Parts: sequence; C-alpha cells; structure tokens
Amino acid sequence: MIILNAILPVFLVIAAGYFIRKKVLPDLIFWQKLDWLIYYVLMPLMMIRVLANAPFSLDMIKIGFVIMGAILTTAVLSLTTRLSSNIDDTSFTSVFQGAVRCNFYIALSIASIMFGDAGVHLLSFILIFLIFSGVTPSILVLQRYGEKPENTKPRNVFQTLTYNPVIIAMLIGVGIGGFVDQLPLILDETLNIFGRATLPLALLGVGASVRIKDIKCMALPVILSCSFGLIFSPILGIGLAHYLGLNQMETICCALILGVPAAASTITFASQMGGNVRLMSSILTVQTIMSLITLSCFIYYLGS
Repeated sequence: MIILNAILPVFLVIAAGYFIRKKVLPDLIFWQKLDWLIYYVLMPLMMIRVLANAPFSLDMIKIGFVIMGAILTTAVLSLTTRLSSNIDDTSFTSVFQGAVRCNFYIALSIASIMFGDAGVHLLSFILIFLIFSGVTPSILVLQRYGEKPENTKPRNVFQTLTYNPVIIAMLIGVGIGGFVDQLPLILDETLNIFGRATLPLALLGVGASVRIKDIKCMALPVILSCSFGLIFSPILGIGLAHYLGLNQMETICCALILGVPAAASTITFASQMGGNVRLMSSILTVQTIMSLITLSCFIYYLGS
C-alpha cells in the first residue's frame, strides 16, 4: 500500500496536467510559456536552494558513484545504437535523452512521501551527479547531432554549457554551499516559496506534454529509449548499490532516480537545440505510463 500511496499521487497530478491541457487550457502557447518559466526561472531557483543547503559528506559519495556509473554506462550503450542502427541524428538525440535524463521532480515527490526530509536531502545530493552524468552529456549530444537552423550562429561546447540555466544554477548552488552551511532565513524562505511552486507546476507540465496519438511515431527508438531508461539503468543501479553496501533507503532512492521517466525539460532541450521534438514527446509519453508499473515493481522488490 505504501508503494501506491507514494507513486499514485504523483501520477494523478501528471494525469491532471494531461486532462487540463486537453479540456481546459488547450492553448499550446500557455504551456510553452509555463515550460519556459519552469526551465529558466523556477527550476534554477529551486536548484540553487537545494544545492546550497544539500548535506555533503564522504559517505554519500558512494551514492553518487552508483548514479553516475549507471547513467554513464547507459549513455555508452545508447551511443552504440547510433553506430549499429539506422536511426537518424535528430532522432538519436531523443533516444539518448530518454535513456539518460531523469525526472528529478517525480523522484523527489515519491521520495518525500516515502522517507520525508531524509529522502529529500538524499535526492538533493544526487541532483549534482544527475547534472554531470545526464544533463551535460545530453547537451553535448544535442550540440553534436541536433539540427541547426540556417540563420543561427553555432555555439561551441563551452558556450552551450555556460549558457544553460541548469548548469548556471548548479554552479551557483554548489558555490554558495561551499561557503555557507545554511542560507540566510529570508533568502531561504523566498527560494522555498518558489520551490514549492516548481514541483506541482512541473508535474502538470509533464502531463501536458503527453501526446497519446504520437506513440506510434517510430516504434524502435521509443522501445530502445524506454528499455535503457526504465529497465537497464535502474537494474544496473540496484546492482551497484548492493555491491557498494548501500542501505535500503539509499538503494530505493537510487532506483527511483534512475527509473523515473525522462525529465519534461527534454522536450525544451529538443525544441531549442534541434532535436526530434515529436519523437521526444512519444518517448516521454510511453515512459510516463510504463514507469508506473516498473517503479512499483522495483520498489516492491527492494522493500521486501
């Protein structure tokens, strides 16, 4: 029952986002503006607070190794499909993002329900490793394989990374955390208000990005990306967690972060960096639906 209590509320909010877009707010511009607000304002502010207050310790480095090991191994496996299949460049960027990007909001929501503040703190620490192992390689892959508009001046890798709001927020948050143990109360509470707004809006945005009718688009890339992201990566993470002797809560949190659907911002990345937006939407849709089953199975196995 605790599994359903932790997972179902999150997916009900995602479902609400889908039906709100379909029946109440079908205006695509509204959801694009919301996505922009989350990606460029709310998410960076939340990340700065989370990373600035994140509890860093050497014992938790093992968790980081599990996350980075699982995601980077999955990334390498995904790259081999680019060499061994006829998937085109822009479609490959979507396959890659679906394999290595993790929806931090969904994992954070489930962890907070299951483990309270301890789960939130642990996920906050993991976020740093997600950026290094998932976000940064995705940006590099999109920079290499994404379609560039003819009238757009190409950026080099350094410019691509330094202009990304996620990378900027990470650097600010980690930099502040290196000098202070806790943010000043007024600043902390202000950022906390933005953070509380981020999670529900992000989950609604995930639901709004679901496109049921696009699922038939390019079945092979969808299957590959879902297999890598929802099955291979969490299984590898669980194996690494057992090998390194992580406790039950730490192992479950690793499985959560590795087994959630791809981040909703993958669609933003695809649209702004020349990826296959339609395929990315299909991958995100299938992963969102399938992860309700796969996550339940992983958590049930680890909990028992």
